[in-house]
Amino acid sequence: MFDENDNPRPDLPLSNWDGLDKLGEPALPVLAKFVHECSQDPNERTLAVTVLVTTMCQLTGRRMMPRVPSMIVINARDLVPDPIDLLAGFLVPEPSAPESGLCRHPGFLGGAAKHAPWAMAQAIEKKNKLGGVVPLNADTHQGWEDRFFAAQAAGFGSGPGRGYAEAWHDTFGLMTARGNELILRIDSPEDRLHFCRDVVKGARRLREPLGYGPDLTLVPKHICVSGSLPAWDWNAALATKLVELGQPLLMLPSLAKSAPVIANDTILKVIAHCIPLYYSDPVEEPANLIQDSWFGRYEGELRSRLRHLPATYEYAMQKLARQLLPACLRIANWCGTHSGSSTEEIWAMTRDLCGHSLRGLVIGVAGLAWHGLGFEAGCPHATVVRVLEYLRARKPMTKSDLLRGTHIEMRERDRLLEQLEAENLVRIDGKMVAALSYPEFVEALYSRKAFPHPVNHWARLPGKDQS
Repeated sequence: MFDENDNPRPDLPLSNWDGLDKLGEPALPVLAKFVHECSQDPNERTLAVTVLVTTMCQLTGRRMMPRVPSMIVINARDLVPDPIDLLAGFLVPEPSAPESGLCRHPGFLGGAAKHAPWAMAQAIEKKNKLGGVVPLNADTHQGWEDRFFAAQAAGFGSGPGRGYAEAWHDTFGLMTARGNELILRIDSPEDRLHFCRDVVKGARRLREPLGYGPDLTLVPKHICVSGSLPAWDWNAALATKLVELGQPLLMLPSLAKSAPVIANDTILKVIAHCIPLYYSDPVEEPANLIQDSWFGRYEGELRSRLRHLPATYEYAMQKLARQLLPACLRIANWCGTHSGSSTEEIWAMTRDLCGHSLRGLVIGVAGLAWHGLGFEAGCPHATVVRVLEYLRARKPMTKSDLLRGTHIEMRERDRLLEQLEAENLVRIDGKMVAALSYPEFVEALYSRKAFPHPVNHWARLPGKDQS
């Protein structure tokens, strides 16, 4: 089941795949150990599992969900990259490096990698020119397609993910494999710069990504974003534009100082590699979440937050929340099936994965309150942002100072301050008011009674650790 370099063989059937047995541990217990022991901090475990599940969905693409979720981890401590996001970087294979010397890819065999753009342009020109004169037969069409994508792989690398800054080409648009899907990773300073600039300037690249498809014509591409941003890049303009995209996008506030512990990184990598090859159709979306009080509490909190955000974002995130359960079931089921696990073990791990992921999703939506989003402030959003920026740029002040400095009415000020205090954005002591820092806000966010920790269903199974 592995090649000469000990890498999983993607060309082998997976229905009877037994390669995990050769690695020493069954997959489901390895997954359970990661979920429950990757960090001593339960909040960091929620973040890590949310990143894990989202990345699995991204790697599987539209074979998991019709609209693949994006994910941005916001590090409150200004660590770059965020330590939790290192997990996503570990699971998403880095794009292969451009060929050095002559290409070994069929279709462009023997061609020099530096000539890849010329070969790609020639393939497009020949296909369009010949197709306009006489109908192309299947072999001729396939030949030009093969040449285009082989040259692209040789000159620009290949893989399911690519750095955001280098994903687009001036001539060929967004460069993907034939499946027209791509994970855009935000890893480098250039990635962060280009991403923030594109979002604030209108996000057309994210709304309408175009590139050459299998028929060598410009077609819409299917993308998702994965990566992290430091708190200094996380401003109101960026947050507002992101929710206006109307895409299933998780923005996860993080206080992590270290990367999650992976007890068996080889098996976790194999799981991430194999699950995308195993499923071919997207999940069926259930009408509701799991019917119990814990999930119901989060469902209610999510709805109350989303109704104050753009309707397109509300719709996308509600659908994502409902699709988490069947997606987590697929992950747990694949691991359990190839581990000889019981139905009870598979279902327990499904609930644990879904519980952490839903908690991460809802806390991410609640975290938008940092920029005055997702709650009723009693005044226009622009006023909320102006007041917050005024308070954050100054030392503690009296309420009268705030009134004079922001030129809002007293009744509006009092109502707004009441809401900001409820959201842990400001601290009020008599007549004095002060803004909380972003780390203080995030710490208070994870500590809210509205966001209880998930139940450990795995530990409740007979014979499992009850600690």
